[in-house]
Amino acid sequence: MASQPWTDPVDPEAARLVLPLLAWGYHLRQPAWFAQLDALEAAGVPVINPVPTLRWNTTKTYLIELESKG
Repeated sequence: MASQPWTDPVDPEAARLVLPLLAWGYHLRQPAWFAQLDALEAAGVPVINPVPTLRWNTTKTYLIELESKG
């Protein structure tokens, strides 16, 4: 087990699982965050929170969805 900032490249051969806890500032660098998520997904690296959920949370569209449901 190792920890590293999300901005560091992930070695798909070494990463068996990613738990995105060190993701500070991802909302300020959305294109880079999405690129990192794309790389994890393309490499088949499992992510604790599914990549689509991380994207959904990043764009905050869930707030509109929650509002529409009352």
